[in-house]
Amino acid sequence: MSNSLGLKRNHLITLKDERFFLENVNNLVLSSQFLLEEFDNLYSSIKFQVIPEKPATYDDLSLSLDFLQQIENSLLFNLTEVLNAHHEEQFSTREWKIILGHWLTWYITIVARTAQRLSYVLENYKIDSIGLLNMPEFSTVTLDSKQFEAATIQSPWLSAVTQEVMAELLVRKGKEIEFIFFPFNSNLKASSPPFTQKKSVKNRLFNFYDNHLTQNKLSFSSRKVFFIGTYLPRKVEVLTALALRQLPIVRYSFIKSSEKVFETDIILREELIKSIKNTNKNEATEEICHRLVFKFLPKVYLEGYRQTCNAISPLITRGKFPSVVFTSNNFIFDETFKVWLAKIINLGDVRYVVGQHGNNYGVNSESRHVERETADKFLTWGWRRNEKIDIPLFNIKTSGIKGSYSPVGPIVFMLDMFPYPTSLIASYENFARYMESQFNLVSRLPKNIYENTIIRVHPQADVSPYGEIQEWKRLGHGDLLDTSMLNPYKLWKKCSLVVHTYDSTGLLESLTMGIPTLAYWERGLEYMNHDAKDAYEKLAKTGIVHFSIDSLLDKIAEIYDDVGSWWFSDEVVRTRQDFCAEYSRKSNAPVKELKQVLKQIFSDS
Repeated sequence: MSNSLGLKRNHLITLKDERFFLENVNNLVLSSQFLLEEFDNLYSSIKFQVIPEKPATYDDLSLSLDFLQQIENSLLFNLTEVLNAHHEEQFSTREWKIILGHWLTWYITIVARTAQRLSYVLENYKIDSIGLLNMPEFSTVTLDSKQFEAATIQSPWLSAVTQEVMAELLVRKGKEIEFIFFPFNSNLKASSPPFTQKKSVKNRLFNFYDNHLTQNKLSFSSRKVFFIGTYLPRKVEVLTALALRQLPIVRYSFIKSSEKVFETDIILREELIKSIKNTNKNEATEEICHRLVFKFLPKVYLEGYRQTCNAISPLITRGKFPSVVFTSNNFIFDETFKVWLAKIINLGDVRYVVGQHGNNYGVNSESRHVERETADKFLTWGWRRNEKIDIPLFNIKTSGIKGSYSPVGPIVFMLDMFPYPTSLIASYENFARYMESQFNLVSRLPKNIYENTIIRVHPQADVSPYGEIQEWKRLGHGDLLDTSMLNPYKLWKKCSLVVHTYDSTGLLESLTMGIPTLAYWERGLEYMNHDAKDAYEKLAKTGIVHFSIDSLLDKIAEIYDDVGSWWFSDEVVRTRQDFCAEYSRKSNAPVKELKQVLKQIFSDS
């Protein structure tokens, strides 16, 4: 490709770091972050051009869900063999899939996306050098899956990922470029959670009850169902346990193996890298995912695995397992729980039951869910796609909770979070486009409505690379921001109307609770499966869901003075109830329904 700036060397930049820009070269920037006005001003004295990101579409075979699933199946088979041998286990691929869980999917997605972007650059541009941070060897290794997720939006880690993938691509393509390293600022740390829950007296009493009275030895001789992280309101969970004639567990937590920091065993990992075999060496992305897996595998699955096993060994007594393990949350980040679950499934006749975690299940044709793929039974919020696995139930998050709203309260706009790059189409560019849409929407509100508006930013907005809180303030909307950690249900009680600015779990919750609701996203329904499209199109026809700012603003202006008349009209009530019946059902007897389902499951086990 010709050099549009008339300079001889092409220098690639993939991170937002002003040190990476060199003089007397053609600086090529592979990041949509540099399209923002602040970077135009910051780097106005430096010559550079932005390489447009190759769109990540599902029509592109190189990043299709089926293709990534193929890589995952192959890699999981290899990891099962290698990790079983190393840890002296006899787990099936399903059991290792439970343990590795979302991490394996995230890892493959990130490496595949990185490989695709860099391959696109190498194929279309003559690259002479690339700027990178001088990171320690194996710095892509995190402690656990939670730390892995946090690292995916941190520049140091992303630099290390780019280095590893680029090195593999250059070998395959027989090319050489200069790696120019810049000092790593050790003050850059992975983001921490935006808030921590205070331990109130009530919470401490619950923890004491669980850890010392009901669960000190976690004996299951008389407990048929083990509840953990179910998302059920506490009252519903306790009453369900009592209805099953077992002592309720209010809030049990496994010992966290990640509390101890382990050193990365580089020698071990280098040996294990040699043991991973990939038969499809002609496919670059699949080969790279296999070759790099032990440069990314979190330490809790390797160096720290034995400690996890030691922590749960008192609980692994044959014949003392629950008949059913029920969770809606702990399959993501609870590493100790996942190992314990895999072991008891391997040793006994245990039914693994997962409750629906949020939206997108049964709706989004672009997503897959490890927890549903590994569960014996999946409790949905009303829909069914697989007769053998899915059991239509109700929205477990809102069960037993009465929704209310204030007819004279403000309007609240619920905002999305900056996406981790663990989904195929998540990108800085897409989020920047989303935020520009929100800024435009709020700025166009009529004055009387604007002055009675709340903008509820996502709880993780204060650690977002985009900096949306600062941007809201810069644009003069700071007085509207709600950055509190107030439970959304409590916030909605104070409002006359809830507007969800993306396809969210909150949309399902507010609809189920009967709270006046609007929703808006520009993407339309292209990502939904056929059955879900019909249901959402009916919401759109009724004026609940909108796909343009003009349509949403017209609806807000139309109903603002009397939201109730519109919300409780026959057409809206009927449409809402029909939709919720399939995708977010409300139960008038949640304890009775859940008891019957769980009894049937452990009776069949």
